Amino acid sequence: MKTPVDLGYIKFDSFTKCEEYIKDIIINFNEINKNIIPPNSFEKTNDGTNRIKFKECDKEYENLFKKYHMENAILRPLCKNCNLTRSKHS
Repeated sequence: MKTPVDLGYIKFDSFTKCEEYIKDIIINFNEINKNIIPPNSFEKTNDGTNRIKFKECDKEYENLFKKYHMENAILRPLCKNCNLTRSKHS
């Protein structure tokens, strides 16, 4: 078992291949954007899916992270319907 990693707002206690990749994306993003304070908590969505979202006060971080993720992420674990209906980006 690998050592737990605490990114301040996301804690990784056990690692799957996907979690390891997500952890790396977050760490790399935060290294590049040291001037922006990462969020320390999130809000739950109200759509019954138990997902979390960025708070309004973290909009700058959210927008930069979304752009970074779109440009650098390789893995995208989505349900079939979400994957097929998502617009394609170049």
